[in-house]
Amino acid sequence: MKAAALVRVSTEEQHQKGNSIPEQEERLEGYFKLMGINDFKIYYDEGYSGKDLNRPGITELLEDVPTEKYSLVVTTKLDRLSRNLFDILNIIKHLEQYDCNYASATEGFDTSTPAGRLVLHMLGMVAEFERERISERVRDNMMSIARNTNRVISRPCYGYDIKNGVMEVNVEESIIVKKMAQWTLEGLGSRAVAKRLNEMGIKTKSGGQWHSKIVRELLKRETLVGDFVYNRTYRKGTRTLTRPEEEWIRVEGHHDPILDRETFDKVQQVLDARKQVGKQINHDRYLLSGL
Repeated sequence: MKAAALVRVSTEEQHQKGNSIPEQEERLEGYFKLMGINDFKIYYDEGYSGKDLNRPGITELLEDVPTEKYSLVVTTKLDRLSRNLFDILNIIKHLEQYDCNYASATEGFDTSTPAGRLVLHMLGMVAEFERERISERVRDNMMSIARNTNRVISRPCYGYDIKNGVMEVNVEESIIVKKMAQWTLEGLGSRAVAKRLNEMGIKTKSGGQWHSKIVRELLKRETLVGDFVYNRTYRKGTRTLTRPEEEWIRVEGHHDPILDRETFDKVQQVLDARKQVGKQINHDRYLLSGL
């Protein structure tokens, strides 16, 4: 029998338990010895959370399952595989396609038996519940920081950098932001602004190309007038949704502005007007209506 094992430890666990990886290796090697398995490979996800599958170790393992023809994949505990029930079930389903089972070295079950599959579902639900509790505690802590301090707890938008937890104006980027606002007030649409920026060789904050949506979202950010807004959006599956405005945390005068409020308000009026024109065009029956 040919087997594989996965060792995972998050950054927080590394800090609290520096010997977590050696401990997992020792348990896995003991398990394989007990089962009489000599042909095995260990994959590593060092410093990665189990909240998703965006990890090099599990990715490599799943890719190797069909080519290496593993019959068994083992972790010390279920939460080393993942803390998300949906991900766990997808992993098991992927393994089953190639006649490969999963087993936990310390929790006494494997997916080759009905009892093992039942326990798998139960423990997976517990792991997901714990992950959601951790996420809730982190969110509560972030909310407290946003309400009670000036510390920045989100990534900076174009025009700003974060230094020592403080939002600071990026001079070069701020000049571009002011030009974007000026072009918008002169009549250029978001698509035309993006095109001009790309032609000038100017990159986004992440080093990519500009698009109309990126331009529009940037120019609508209250960050540009020195306000900090937190808890505006949240993730539900693959979608990003907006919370009711009364749930937002808004701190005015949080940092130095790039645009004055009068200019910012005028830009918002132009952007909103263009959005309404677009809606009218989309709902009109005639080809040239709105032009």
